[in-house]
Order: sequence, then structure tokens, then C-alpha cells
Amino acid sequence: MFALSTVLAIALKTCLLVIVTGVASAVVMKKPAAYRHFLWTCALALALMMPFASLYLPSYAVIPVSWQAPERWWLEAASTGKWLPIAHAASERRELTADSVIEAAGSMLPIIWSVGVLGLLIRDALANVGLMRWVRGARPLGSKRWTATLDRLSSELGLSRPLRVLESPNVVSPCTWGFVQPVLLLPLAGNEWSESQRRHALLHELAHIRRFDYLSTLVSRLACAIHWYNPLVWFAAAQARKLQEQACDDAVLAAGGTPSEYAQFLVTVAEEASSFPAPMRMAIAMAQRSLLHGRVVAILDPHKARVQPGFVAFLAAVAPLSGLMLLLATTATTANSVTTPATPSTTRATPTTPTPPDPPDPVEALPPVDPIQPLPPLTPLDPIPPLDPVEAIPPQPPVQAVPPLDEPVPQSSAAPAV
Repeated sequence: MFALSTVLAIALKTCLLVIVTGVASAVVMKKPAAYRHFLWTCALALALMMPFASLYLPSYAVIPVSWQAPERWWLEAASTGKWLPIAHAASERRELTADSVIEAAGSMLPIIWSVGVLGLLIRDALANVGLMRWVRGARPLGSKRWTATLDRLSSELGLSRPLRVLESPNVVSPCTWGFVQPVLLLPLAGNEWSESQRRHALLHELAHIRRFDYLSTLVSRLACAIHWYNPLVWFAAAQARKLQEQACDDAVLAAGGTPSEYAQFLVTVAEEASSFPAPMRMAIAMAQRSLLHGRVVAILDPHKARVQPGFVAFLAAVAPLSGLMLLLATTATTANSVTTPATPSTTRATPTTPTPPDPPDPVEALPPVDPIQPLPPLTPLDPIPPLDPVEAIPPQPPVQAVPPLDEPVPQSSAAPAV
């Protein structure tokens, strides 16, 4: 899974999935925010499954890709005569080939990926720790005003899910979390709010519960943790978070809320929550100031569609995206590397104009060769007669030594006669 080619292939497939989702979201821009939020949530859920589908599903389509490994810059500089001192100094050091660099990067990928995932999980854990501290410091709902407003809305909306309602002096805005038994934490200062403000706040939080937004938020965070290196996944998570809040705002306005009054209420809550630490502000969706401008613009837009889409619309959104994810996951690529060897030059190379090779000499036609005549049969040779034996040479007597002369021979000084 941590091979460099595998990681790049998964990142490319995930980017293609997010890009297609973005195009689809732009096409259905006039649809309600709930529908577009469902599109982005599906894309994040499929991105979360993309690594496992790419690794464990069989590949039915193989796309061959040819690429040429680029030469190192200093080799090119040496071959062209530029930056010769740098090239010469680099040639004296140890050379790292492309294979060794890729192997070193591949060995570090598990550590780098694990550090990124662990950092994001720790950030989310800090937000959950803050929520648990609020729960420990909270008490069961005892406010008569909150209770009366909650009872009226539960009967109007037909809320049947089990709900744990608490009130705390440490929060300035209602917030909710949990899937099996959601927790609704109400601010104690909400007793001083008007009935319409309490109604707006409860309608927004109950919309989160009815839409199972805690589950979609969990999917978004896990996708960002797995694909923390992919900026398009973070973009998809930001779009999903923004549209999630706009969908709950649409639920408030669809229930009879006044747009201007509700927008002013959101601005007031965001200002009061600006003093909270960052992890705690992440847990309170209504208090996130980064989304406030877009939400206020959407609330005050009288032409915006706010009707919740039906099951058929959701099915029409998830089916094409799931098919696209399966197609991308079962598509593999094979890269054929074409490398050109290059040897560094230690002297300045002068560019030369290539000369075309000489044309080959025309081949003269050879005369036809006469067929080979068969050789006549050989006559056998007469046998060689045996040689007569050679008589042995008799032994010779030894030669006597010459005695030395008693008187030397006189030398004549006269010139020789001609």
C-alpha cells in the first residue's frame, strides 16, 4: 500500500472523483443545499473507500503509460558546457540514482503518512475532550422556557429518536453530537433569549439530528485524516461542512423563521463564541465565523430553493458516483520507463554540427559462377620399398696435440710487394 506508485495512483483517482463531484455540484447549483451536501458527503465516503477498493478489487482495465526519466540537472549542465565547476564538484560526491531516491522515499512513506493521520486524530480528540468536559459540567434540563420550546418543536416535527438534553453555563450556543443517542447541550444563558431565538436555535440543532449530520461529519474527518496530503479532499470537506450548515438553516426558514431575524441571531452567537478555544469552536457548528458570511448570504436570498429532496434524488446522486469510484478503483496503469544514459564530461564540450553519413557505395553485379565440376577419382599410390640398413661408422683415433714453437716467428717490416 505504501509503494510510491500505489500512493500516487490512489491520489490521482481520488482527485478525479472529487473533480467530477465538483462539476456535478456546479451543474445542480440551483438545487437545495441538502442535495449538494449529500453529493459531497458521498464523494468523501467513496474517497475513504478508494484505497481499499484499489488494493483489493481486481483490475479490469489496464492503461499503459510511457514516460522518460529526466536527466539530472548537473549532467545536462556538464554536457552543454554550463555551470562546469558545479558539475565537477557534484561529480566528486556520491551520486544518488533515481532508483535509490525512490526507494528511500518509499521506505519513509509509512512514517510520514502515520504522522499526518495521528496529528489529525489528536486534533479531533481534543475537540471531543472539550465536549466531554462540557457534559461533565452540565446538568439535566431544568429551564422551563427551554423545556416548553423543546416540547412544542418535538410535537411539530414528530421527533421520535431518544435525545439527551442538558444545559450548561459554559456554552453560548446550542450544540449536538452523537449518533445512537444524540446529546443536545443548551446554554444556560438561553433563558434570557426571546422565544423566536430559542426556536431558531432548537430548529437548527434538531435538523442536525434528523439529518444524521454527526455521521456525515465523522466521514468527512476520517477522509481528511486518510487523505491528509490531498488538498482536493480538504476542499470537499470544506464544501460539505458549509452546505451542512446551510441545509440546517434552510430547515429553520422552511419552518417559518424570519430570514433577517435569524441572520442577526447567527451573527450575535458567533460574536459571543469568538472567545472560545479553536477545538471547542469546531464542535459548535453554529459558532463558526468562517462560514458566517456565506450562510447569511444564503439566508437572505429569496430565490434559493429550501425544499428537502426525496429518496429518489439521493439515489440518483449516489449511483453515478459509486459507479465512477468502482471504475477508477479497478483501473490500473503500467508505466514503461525509458531512460537515456548520459555520462558527465569533465571538459568543456563544443557544440558540433552533425554531418550526415556517407552514402554506401553501389554494389557491382558479380558475374555468374560456373557450376563446380566433380573431381576425377584419385589413383592409389605405390607402396614405398623399405630402406637398406646403414653400416655403423668405425671409431676414429684421437688427434694428437700440436707442440708449441720454441722461437717466435720474426715479423718483417717491409711493405708487401704489389
